[in-house]
This record gives sequence, structure tokens and C-alpha cells, in this order.
Amino acid sequence: MVTSLLVSAALIVGAMGYPGFGFPLTPSSHPQGFPYDDGSWVMPLGEKEAALREMMLRDHSIMGLYPSQLTLVNGRSDLTTLGHADVSHSIHWSSMLLVGEIHRWKVTQDPAAYERVKEVFDAVIRCHRINQVEGVLSRGYIYGHGPSYEERRGHGRTQDRWWQGTGEFAGFRWRGNPSHHNYSSFMVAMGAAWTLLDDPEIREAVRQTVGAIMQRVYIDDDFRVRDHDGEMTADLFVGGRNRDFPSMSGLFITTALKIGAETTGRAQIARMYDNLVAQYNY
Repeated sequence: MVTSLLVSAALIVGAMGYPGFGFPLTPSSHPQGFPYDDGSWVMPLGEKEAALREMMLRDHSIMGLYPSQLTLVNGRSDLTTLGHADVSHSIHWSSMLLVGEIHRWKVTQDPAAYERVKEVFDAVIRCHRINQVEGVLSRGYIYGHGPSYEERRGHGRTQDRWWQGTGEFAGFRWRGNPSHHNYSSFMVAMGAAWTLLDDPEIREAVRQTVGAIMQRVYIDDDFRVRDHDGEMTADLFVGGRNRDFPSMSGLFITTALKIGAETTGRAQIARMYDNLVAQYNY
């Protein structure tokens, strides 16, 4: 359902065209702009959703984690350190995927849909657990040992923000250097899981994980993101702190604080939320 909505939005934008390209974004009306398009995307949205879901489950799932860009070899993805599966934004995309999968289950009540919810939920929580530091998120992980695709090609400073998992996570190589987007998306996913899933085990995992993140990032480090090795990688207040109206990052923080207050029941977090609401004149 969510995939269908995204595809619909893309088709609408394409039909409107984008002046910056100088031609409508529709392959059928301007084949010169899409020399590799074979028209295979032209199908009913229901069929397209099913095809995209099949592709996602086959090539874009690392125990539920969603890697975005892939390099296919002989038509298949390699989700190990030897291949190329971009996980630099996987905590973000997987969090949004979890929200969609939760709504899929709520609408269909299909047991298979609920199993998929649990798989993606575990993947998102694994991004917190894999670095073994409470309150720190990793961006994503791939299977295997040794240098990842990003480390091999020397991609700026982020090539040095990879680590090998240990203990139960020894079979993964994971990416650090989390951003404010990673935390805001993760919190939205936790809010959806807490509100819409009547599962004691999942709700307890949400309560513990959100509590750890609230304590480290939002309280101890004053809305700043400190990676597992102590390096500060982001400030949640990207748009500045001393405003009387919310920036986009302010909206993210307000939402996270509300979710944190609801899931943990902590009065301190509720006061932080109330103070920010008063400051922004909501």
C-alpha cells in the first residue's frame, strides 16, 4: 500500500514534468530523455506494488534492513562486504519501511504481514544494539568481514566510520556516523510500533531503546549526537535553538520528545516537550 502511494506520487510528478530538465519526465513522451527505458514500468499499481515488493524482499533485505542502492551481479545483489549494498541511510529507510509494514498489517490482518513487521522491527532495533553502546544508532550493516564498499573506494571521511561487529554481531560490518535524520526517523518508527502494536515484547523493546536514546542524546548531550567512539557527528537543532517558531529540525525534535514522553512515562521528558511547545508557540 505504502509503495503504491509512493509510486503514484512519482507518476504524478513525472506527468507534470520538471522544467529544469527541459522535457516532461515521462519516458513514453520523450524517449530521448530515457534511453534505457523499456516501458516495463507501465502496469497497474497493484501489479507494480507486488513486483516492487518481490524485488525488495529478494534484493533489498539484510535480515529486514533495507539497503538502498545496489550493484547487481548476474541479476542478484551481494549484501556482503564483497559487494555493493549502500546502507549509509538504511536506519532512515528501514524506519519508514517499518511504519509502512505496520500499517499494512493493521489493514490486512495477514499473519505473514505481522511476521514481516517483526523482521523489520528487529532490523531497526539491531541498528541500536550492534554498536553495543546504549543510546547510539548505527546507520546500517552488511554481512561479512573486512572492508566494505565505502572503505574500499575511499569515500571521504565516512570511509573511516565503519566497524566490525563483535559477539552476537560478529558476522556484520556496520556503519557509524549517525545524523539527526537517523534519530528523527527512528523515533517516528518507535512511536508507530508503540501506538499500533499490542505486543508486550515489542513495546518493552521500544520503551528501553527510546529511554536510552532520550537519556544520551536528548538529555546528557543536550540534543547532540555523539557516536559510540565519542565523536560528535550531529546537532539535532540544525536550524538553530533560539527560535519562537519551529524549524524543520524543531518539528523533528518536538515529535521525538512527545514519543519519548509517551513511551517512557518520564516526567522530565514530558517537561522538555512542554517547554519546546511553549517556546515555539504551537
